[in-house]
Amino acid sequence: MHKPAVELSPFALQNVFRNMRMQGVSHRQQLRLKRMVKSLFEFGRHYAYLPKGIPIPTSEVVLKSDEEKVPEILTLPEIQKLLAYAVEEKHPWRHIWSFALLTGMRSGELKALSWNDVDLENRILRVSKSVQAETGIEKSTKAGYWRDIPINDQLLRVLEELRPTTGPIGHVLPRLWEWEKGEQARVLRAFCVAHGITPVKFHTLRAC
Repeated sequence: MHKPAVELSPFALQNVFRNMRMQGVSHRQQLRLKRMVKSLFEFGRHYAYLPKGIPIPTSEVVLKSDEEKVPEILTLPEIQKLLAYAVEEKHPWRHIWSFALLTGMRSGELKALSWNDVDLENRILRVSKSVQAETGIEKSTKAGYWRDIPINDQLLRVLEELRPTTGPIGHVLPRLWEWEKGEQARVLRAFCVAHGITPVKFHTLRAC
């Protein structure tokens, strides 16, 4: 691609793999290339050819096999049940789960969302950054570009609840210790099991 390594973004790398799939390149060969790129970046960081803290772009690239399984998903009644119980019990994750379901945002994007990204007057959320799970560093979104999400009535109510506790500056959502340790899936699954809901991963909320 005639680019220095520091300019290789996850978005650009994802396009490479997309083109490979279109050309009929096998999943195994795609994985081989991904490992090679990862090794190259690890080598560059180890010998200081690359700046400190530069993320490895392959960490955000997911290669799906041709025999992809049907994703787990919650039904609408299960979603309503999840939120109702969470609100009733004042569960510390209730606002985070609501946000994930109402916006389709990824965990890192939710964690990085600040009140500066919230335009209540025009009812728009600007998603422009994400927190990298491995390092905790804020960076661009997984796709490499920003997007706007409309604030519907339900999301507006959630924001109005949060504003007295986390606003008007700083992060919108509370930074819970389980979230900081990457245990958001464990917390959600445990809650679902306890209330007779299909146990799902945190990322599934985005699909819902």
